[in-house]
Amino acid sequence: RHVYVWALDHRVHHKFSETDADPHNAKRGFFFSHVGWLVLTPHPNVVEKRNAIDMSDLEADPIVMWQKKNFSSVENLAVSLAALGEGWHNYHHVFPWDYKTGELGNVYNPSTTFINFFAKLGWAYELKSVSKQMIARRAKKCGDGSHPQIWGYGDTDIEKEDMEELQNMAEEKGFLEKEE
Repeated sequence: RHVYVWALDHRVHHKFSETDADPHNAKRGFFFSHVGWLVLTPHPNVVEKRNAIDMSDLEADPIVMWQKKNFSSVENLAVSLAALGEGWHNYHHVFPWDYKTGELGNVYNPSTTFINFFAKLGWAYELKSVSKQMIARRAKKCGDGSHPQIWGYGDTDIEKEDMEELQNMAEEKGFLEKEE
């Protein structure tokens, strides 16, 4: 989340405190007001009131608008190691069905190694993963060439070739019935 959205939600919170229009309404409970509001769908009143808040001062600020336009999450090796591989979260957003949650395999991803161990025991099965070719196609399509990793894969822009690969994978694993 960029500073513009944080400021917007802060303004809505102060203008409509402890109402359904408050993004982190404490009346919805301790968990919601501290964490839940970040991960749950906002109340319709929050969305409505966000649209009514004057943000012209921030819209006139070139630094805020630059950050809003160019904001992207960053992956960090130290965070990923500390989180046992869960720090490669951008990959998860690109390919949410891939159990590995990272294109580097087991190299810096203890979670994948753990899952693979249990797969060998037969306790984890029907693991879904994407091919290296699909990863490369996605990087070529969306990447700027400056970094080997990729981000931002929306369901609406899946290439036909990638969709066919996913469909074949799902059919092979028994998640979908084969088309006649």
